[in-house]
This record gives sequence, structure tokens and C-alpha cells, in this order.
Amino acid sequence: MPEGGNVFLEVTHNSGYSAIYDSNLNWVADIGQGPIHLEAGTYIVHADYSSPTYGALTFTGVEPTNGGLGSTIDGTSGDDLLTGTVADDSIRGLSGNDSLEGFDGTDTLVGGEGRDTIDAGEGDDSLSGGLGHDRLLGRGGDDRGNGGGGRDRIFGGSGNDTLEGKIGSDQLFGQRGRDFLKGGSGQDRIMGGGGHDTLAGGFGGDVLAGGRGRDMLTGGAGRDTFAFSRGNGQDTITDFELGIDRIKIGRGASQMEQLSFEQHGNDVLVSFSDVNLTVENASVESLSISDHFLFG
Repeated sequence: MPEGGNVFLEVTHNSGYSAIYDSNLNWVADIGQGPIHLEAGTYIVHADYSSPTYGALTFTGVEPTNGGLGSTIDGTSGDDLLTGTVADDSIRGLSGNDSLEGFDGTDTLVGGEGRDTIDAGEGDDSLSGGLGHDRLLGRGGDDRGNGGGGRDRIFGGSGNDTLEGKIGSDQLFGQRGRDFLKGGSGQDRIMGGGGHDTLAGGFGGDVLAGGRGRDMLTGGAGRDTFAFSRGNGQDTITDFELGIDRIKIGRGASQMEQLSFEQHGNDVLVSFSDVNLTVENASVESLSISDHFLFG
């Protein structure tokens, strides 16, 4: 709840009796009587747990009335909808399939257990999915996204974002900006988007696609696939392992004869259409073999 400055807060509960108490356990308001005005401080939401659907709460924060520092909101073990303010908020969903929305400000959003959706909004935010198959949306600002356990989908939005899938087979999308994307363990799909991005697969057989811009791609351990198509720009593969990794060519070439190979010191430049791909620590003789490439 608000820690610096007053705030209007709308709280609804799907079943049973609910009320708000202050930190001294003094009753403040019943939930369900409309928008509630709270002075700066710490508050406790009490819900009647006798209902089988207890704990599903909706918090809607509105702009602080005197320039406060934002809200600290904790959910319940149910499926919560938790919405912050235009200030700097801290929101935790705890267990349950929760929906968290930060709006403006530099927010910290933690989903916890369950299948959560986290929308950071504008600002330089920190998003953490926790356990479960989560969806994280960075939107504007330079965001930090951490999927945690489960099969997560993480979108950076605009800004220079740092996204990490952690445990599980995740999908990471840098979108716009100069992003750093790391898969972690599992078979991850990592897409850079626009901008000069750095992609790291981690452990497992990953698919890495830099997209537009000059990107650095490192597969890490496992059987990785590096994907390129016409319009992708100039990318670099730092750790291509012969006989293990593959280079997948989409639009722009359909057979080996459409690829050109040039030795540049310890590296090989592979070109097709408008794409110039540098493979570090390789030779033309060892790399220009069809077994290392996939088309289509």
C-alpha cells in the first residue's frame, strides 16, 4: 500500500467479507463500498477465507494525491489483479494465476507461483515471473526481465532491456533497442528484433535469431541453431561448434551455391542476399559443408 503520500485505491473481492486494517489492526474500511482514500502508511487486507474462492483480489491504484512514492501491494493465494500507480510501485502476486500491471514509474513486479501475466508499463522496471509459465511485457524503458521456472514468454518492448529465461524452455523477444537476452537452461528461442543485441543461449539446444542490426550470438552448451534471413544485417556467431550446431537460412538463399565464404584471419565471412555473417574461429574449408546448414 502507499508508503509516501496519500492515494485513492479501489479494492474488490470476489466472495465473502473483506476489509482494510492499518498496521495497528484498526479497521479502516470495508471493501466493496467504492474507491477508498488511504493516508500514507502500511495497511493489511483481511478477507473471509470461508469461501472456496477466497483470496481473489483486485487492487487498482490511482495517482497519489500529494506526489507520493508509490504503492507496495501483495496479492493472495488466489488469482489476483494488481495494478500500481504512476509512481514507483512494488507489486507481488504471490501464488495463484495473477495479473500485475505497473503503469508509469520504476516498478518492481514479482509474479510468484502460478501462471502470471506481468505488464510493466513505462519506466525502467524489474519483472520476475517466479514459478509457473509466465508472460512478461517490458513495454517502455530499460527493463530487466527474469522468467524464473517454467516455460515463459518475455518481451522487452522499447528500450535497452536485459531479459533472462532462467529455468525451462523459454521464448525471449528483445523487440526494439539494444538488448541483452540470455536463455538459461532448457531449449530456448531467443529473438533479438531491432537494434544491436547480444544473445546467449546458455544450456540446452537453443534457437537464436538476431534480427535487424549488428548482433552478437553465443549458443553456449548444447545443439544450437543460429537463424538468419534477408534483412538481418551483420551478425557474429562467437562459438559455432562443428558437427553440433547448425546455421539456418530462411529468406534470401535456398541452397549452398547461393552462399559465399571468405576467410578473414581466424574468422569466416558468410554472405547471401544483404546478410554478412561472421563465424569466429572457423575456416572456409571446415565451414563450407552442407551438413552445417539448414534451408527453408
